[in-house]
Amino acid sequence: DENRFNLWLLAGIGVAGMFLVHIRVFLFYGIFVCLWLLYRLVAAGRGRKLDQVKHLLLGCAVIGAVALLLLTPWFLRFFDGFGSMIAGELSGGYQPERHGSYFRWRAQDLVAFGLPLWLLLLAAAGGLWGILKRNINIMLLMAWLLALFAAANTHLIGILPLYSNLVATISLYLPAATLFGYLTGELAGRAERAHIGSGSRLPRRMMQWVMVLALILIGLLGARYAAALINLPSGFVRQADLDAAEWIQDNVPQDALFHISTHFWTPDVAHGLDAGYWLPLLAHRQTTMPVQTYASDGSPEYMNLVNNRARALAATDTPEEMWQVMAQYDVTHVYLGKRPTNLNPDYFLADPAHFQPLYVENGVWVFEAIR
Repeated sequence: DENRFNLWLLAGIGVAGMFLVHIRVFLFYGIFVCLWLLYRLVAAGRGRKLDQVKHLLLGCAVIGAVALLLLTPWFLRFFDGFGSMIAGELSGGYQPERHGSYFRWRAQDLVAFGLPLWLLLLAAAGGLWGILKRNINIMLLMAWLLALFAAANTHLIGILPLYSNLVATISLYLPAATLFGYLTGELAGRAERAHIGSGSRLPRRMMQWVMVLALILIGLLGARYAAALINLPSGFVRQADLDAAEWIQDNVPQDALFHISTHFWTPDVAHGLDAGYWLPLLAHRQTTMPVQTYASDGSPEYMNLVNNRARALAATDTPEEMWQVMAQYDVTHVYLGKRPTNLNPDYFLADPAHFQPLYVENGVWVFEAIR
């Protein structure tokens, strides 16, 4: 009917929006939808409810068609750039010498990059309880979790994963929150039923307030943990960097190209490590590592240029070698921000024939490559 079609239309718009906002989240969503659809089809098939099967398939077709229609302009650009690179990577399969330890799985990462141990244990308890109670929603959620990590480990059979174990681990808060909420609801329900059956004089509203206060306490503990993640060492830009950016605007040519500290967080996508990453915005000067969308919006030639240049600069062993690589790629300056990185000013000071310090203030350095 019309209402059902309108819901499918809205769902298709939502799916397209999710894809544009974050491709990996869309992959996670796709894995869950496949599991959910498989369950619904099997359940409908067993009950010989053919109408449900037809509606499910028709709904998926409409949602997919709407999303595909909205995404077509983006797809044309995507497959002309980043998509072609991904296709090349996938066709080449998993290459240990190229991908190194990027796809490895470590149990300690669950706590280091996922959630505090106590939250992980509570979420696991919620999942186990849901399985024992045969709660289909929790069982689907647990199956989704297993599928997420299975997809991140296809390199074990020679297939290049679309994301790493670390990416899946960082996203654990999504299912963990649901599992913890389910466990809390189950405990609250059991406590209330026990209270009613015991004939206790303790008011029901008082028990509800106890549960509310317990949730608030847990929330405060979680907020304290989250606040600890926002600390000064994590910040790229400091006041000293803002002062340096202002100086660069007034004293460095507009066609300057800065070498900045760079890290490849995936085998083919890198980012900066200090305020140099922000120079295009703060000082309107170009850097060897552009904004991260270079990997999704740039042409294959541009992506290769950026990545090859970053690898070549990182592979140098002496200041003179770095100077030669900088000359090859027309890199004119070096920026070292307040945030400590792998670039050290002493490295450049040791070669005054090729590098001249132009700016030294509060831990920020700007060197010029002498031509």
